[in-house]
Amino acid sequence: MFRVEADFSMSDVEDYINSESKAWFDEIVDGLRQTGRRLVDKARAKTREDGGFGNITWNLRASIGMCLVDETGKIVDTYFPPLGKGAHGNMVGREMAERLALYVSEGDSISMVFVAGEEYASLVQANGRDVIKYVIGDNLGPALREILGS
Repeated sequence: MFRVEADFSMSDVEDYINSESKAWFDEIVDGLRQTGRRLVDKARAKTREDGGFGNITWNLRASIGMCLVDETGKIVDTYFPPLGKGAHGNMVGREMAERLALYVSEGDSISMVFVAGEEYASLVQANGRDVIKYVIGDNLGPALREILGS
């Protein structure tokens, strides 16, 4: 009669599963990170001639950014690259995204918070100038396909 013995333990199996799960999660995070950064860059690049808005202080454009939040509420990544003279906008955008992250960090997933952090962003949007609506509003699906396809 044959006797088969495993050359691994249940601890080895658990370690393998945890390692593969972490690698899978890291891959998802990296994909979201790249997509989020491209969304931010696309929103920031929209000029007045494209239906966007102009730059007086650069604060509104600099306030556009994103952060990724895991299920524990820990911020995994933020993307608010400095832009022109918009240091104030950059700061308020980052602060808003981090505050909003507290509200979306429930469940078993990772979430992306995408913001235009200046208080007057909605006023600019309401006056017919696209701030981030084209990128994330009703056009999120087409915008993601365009970004991921390029």
